[in-house]
Amino acid sequence: MKNILVLYNGQSMYTPTVQDYVGAFRKYSRNNISYLHVAHNTQPCFSFDDYDVLVITYSCRLCYMEMWSPHIRKAVADFRGLKVALPQDEYQETNKLRDGLRELGVRVVLTCVPEDRIAWVYPPELFPGVRFRRVLTGYVPSQLQYIPRRALPRTDARNVFVGYRGRSLGHCWGDLAYWKMEIGVRFKRACERRGIPHDIGWTEKDRIYQDKWYSFIASCRTMVGTPSGCNVFDFDGQLEREYKELIRRKPKLTYEEYRPKIAHKEAEIDMGQASPRMFEEAALGTAMVLLEGSYSNVVTPGEDCIVVRRDFSNIDDVLDQVADSSRVQAVADAAYRNLIESGKWSYESFIAQFDEAIEVDGPDDEVLLDATRVIGSKGYDQGFLEGLSLKSNSQYPMSCWLDLSHLRSDVAEHHMIFDELLAAGEKPVERASGWERARSYMRRLRRT
Repeated sequence: MKNILVLYNGQSMYTPTVQDYVGAFRKYSRNNISYLHVAHNTQPCFSFDDYDVLVITYSCRLCYMEMWSPHIRKAVADFRGLKVALPQDEYQETNKLRDGLRELGVRVVLTCVPEDRIAWVYPPELFPGVRFRRVLTGYVPSQLQYIPRRALPRTDARNVFVGYRGRSLGHCWGDLAYWKMEIGVRFKRACERRGIPHDIGWTEKDRIYQDKWYSFIASCRTMVGTPSGCNVFDFDGQLEREYKELIRRKPKLTYEEYRPKIAHKEAEIDMGQASPRMFEEAALGTAMVLLEGSYSNVVTPGEDCIVVRRDFSNIDDVLDQVADSSRVQAVADAAYRNLIESGKWSYESFIAQFDEAIEVDGPDDEVLLDATRVIGSKGYDQGFLEGLSLKSNSQYPMSCWLDLSHLRSDVAEHHMIFDELLAAGEKPVERASGWERARSYMRRLRRT
């Protein structure tokens, strides 16, 4: 059994997808897992030598390491044990990502890049001896995995026939980014024309977070979707900078007008892959309507999803199927069997692959981590732990990851995320300043 320190950025923990991904290590790994927040100007007050493996999750964004604490950045670089990175959005500032991997001495990379293009993104001459393995961007959320089918509303009881939430990423990211908004535009227009009940949006104000997101999915008979990822790699950031300047001067520039600038990049790689949203929909009994794509070979077109062509020429046929509740129910049932019941795409299966990947590095030394060096989540609240991480020069490893996403803006929602705390039956206190709640907890602890 190895002692593993999982690194994450608490300010990126505002969606269930990231929370599930980061939390899966402690929930399913056969190894000892601790967590450490990498941002803010804090420093570890413990030795990384207590650990066998460091895991750098995608929330850390290796292409933006200026957000890291310099103390933690140095400690990670100096660590002599195995370092594993799980980058995502590898198309953005790819050179900086490469530099980060090399600076930190990462030896295992679990990437979203297709196997046949890994050497193109990560040239072997830059990464001698580094092992790469392809993984998905996310898996079946554990809290949805075992929901009884009978507890979910049947297709004919759902009032929203077609649902969707997307966003505009900008023309510079190519076709996959373009479709994320265009599919919403096309289906909204077609649903309005045919009088089909729908709830489709792609602006920032339309976005839905946390538990409201799951409620939205469960209210829809179908949800439309596109492949995750982007094909256009911006290795040095120049493409995005030029696009922002161009769109500033020509705010009405259309994608058709812009696309010739990146057409050659579209042919370099196919990054279209399965999205974590697909597993959420399958688990909640919502049938998938997907734009043509490979989706990491997770789905079988026509069986566990309804396929819409890339030119949208069959959109009326798709909506005819959507209006047939028995057809939609059959597609949703097939997706549940293949994606959820099979267990193939669970986080438990993913972490088993991770455990296997780090074992081939060699036997562990059987040194046990001193449990008193890890701050447990039981008995403490968010504010107290925030104080330890943000109001102190010292930072401790924790037994659970810490949600700091409310620091992104003054209006961001604050959520308690400690599964252990909730499992222990302790009621989280109402939102207050971190130090007010820390003092309250310390008084209660002294009384007991």
